[in-house]
Amino acid sequence: MSWRLLLGALLCVLAWESAALAEERHAVVIGNNRGEAGELPLRYAEADAEKMAGVLLDVGGVAAENLVLLQGADVEAVRRALVAVNERIRSGRPEEAVLIVYYSGHADENALHLGETALVLEELRGLVQGSAAAFRLLMVDACRSGGLTQVKGGRMVPPSTIFFRDDLVGQGMVYLSATAADEDAQESEEIRGSFFTHYLVTGLLGAADADEDGAVDLNEAYRFAYDNTLRASSRSLGGSQHPTFRQDIKGKGDIVLTRWSAPGDRAFIRFPPGETWLVIRDSAGGAIIAEVGAQDRQRTISVRPGQYFVRGRGSEALLEGTVEAQPGSTTDVAEASLERTAYARLVRKGGSQAPKVVHGLQLGYRLRSGLETNSTVCQGMFGGYSADLRAVTLIGRIGFCRGRFEIDSVDGRSREIDFELRVHKPIDVRWLTIDLGLGVALSLLRQELREPQLGGVLPLAETRDSFAFHGDLTLGLQYDFGPGFYIGVEGAAMLYLFEREQTDGSAELEAVFAARLGAIVGVRF
Repeated sequence: MSWRLLLGALLCVLAWESAALAEERHAVVIGNNRGEAGELPLRYAEADAEKMAGVLLDVGGVAAENLVLLQGADVEAVRRALVAVNERIRSGRPEEAVLIVYYSGHADENALHLGETALVLEELRGLVQGSAAAFRLLMVDACRSGGLTQVKGGRMVPPSTIFFRDDLVGQGMVYLSATAADEDAQESEEIRGSFFTHYLVTGLLGAADADEDGAVDLNEAYRFAYDNTLRASSRSLGGSQHPTFRQDIKGKGDIVLTRWSAPGDRAFIRFPPGETWLVIRDSAGGAIIAEVGAQDRQRTISVRPGQYFVRGRGSEALLEGTVEAQPGSTTDVAEASLERTAYARLVRKGGSQAPKVVHGLQLGYRLRSGLETNSTVCQGMFGGYSADLRAVTLIGRIGFCRGRFEIDSVDGRSREIDFELRVHKPIDVRWLTIDLGLGVALSLLRQELREPQLGGVLPLAETRDSFAFHGDLTLGLQYDFGPGFYIGVEGAAMLYLFEREQTDGSAELEAVFAARLGAIVGVRF
């Protein structure tokens, strides 16, 4: 850690301990994957609630006895929990109490949908705003429309905004929503959760600490969640999602939500710049804990000690591996120790991390056996464009070669320009790729015959042009090196079909077999 972060951590310990004597935090965290009849079940709402509860317990200053986690509960269970927590606050020191309420699930403009039951928003407003706690924070990750796949929340209704009155009982009230008035809150398979909660949790674990004081306040958390939710959702099918923020705080400065850098049982992971990193508990199939963006200034996050799988997405490749986070220390993620997978291979493997297509350019040199009886090889260059898809690779090439031949003591020059379309099936084997291909092409063949002559340049006697069709079966090997670059070799068995002029001036269709060898260098982007 930097000296500034170390100083911030020390100050956080002192501030947290002194604040703990004067402030008692309570939280009710609710997640429900099920909505009303006709609403598609959500996949990650209950998991999002569990993540939020973990952050509040670990770095949010909420004691275990003061946190209620409800997953899949109906309206009666939620109502009883809120009433019980409010009663506990009222019987203690309400002037120093903080109440945090979080909900993830289905909703419409009138109510939260808790399975087949509904909690009317006006009642929720009364339960939260009517609390005797000095400060109340309500976070809602829900929406009212779900017409698209993986769009979170209920049915289509006219746009409306959820408002809460400003006649607050205590010293402060903040409302934090995952969306603007007429937008959808979205889930993502890649992060295994909703965009909003994912980035809010990440920010609370330290990524939102813009001033590096070891604490994340309300404004920092909101700004981080807003910027990243907007960025991620703008590339999704559901469209851009704009979290909203409303507050009425009397006599309070910035509200500190988490003190992520306080030493103790926590561990810290620091990430190198340049890539966007996902942090996953235990293994690749575990729960996603946080995300550190490529442009995020704060590169260190707070986690529970243990093993974590980290995945970094760079411009050319995916970096993956495990790190061990030790209590009270910072673990630096070293890119050299991680497995690097080029995106072309990732496309072929499939999965949520894979892009749909990887584009590339090729340049190569090749030799083809002659098409005449007494002819040399035809050698030349080719260039091409490739598109790596999940099942196959599509390639378009333009090539040129030239050679020599002899007919009845007449010296000749041959030239070929071909336009080629190819379909390849790459098979990745450790650090090599076996490439099986099928190609078809249209070629322009030119033969130049020259009269025999003693000394000097042979004068041009005749030029013959013809079109040819050819197909081939190809076997190749490729090796990836450097960021996005690869080299390869390939061999092909070819069949040419073209018309050959006969001595009587007629033309007959002729089939000629040929072989071709080539070397390739390419780049993917």
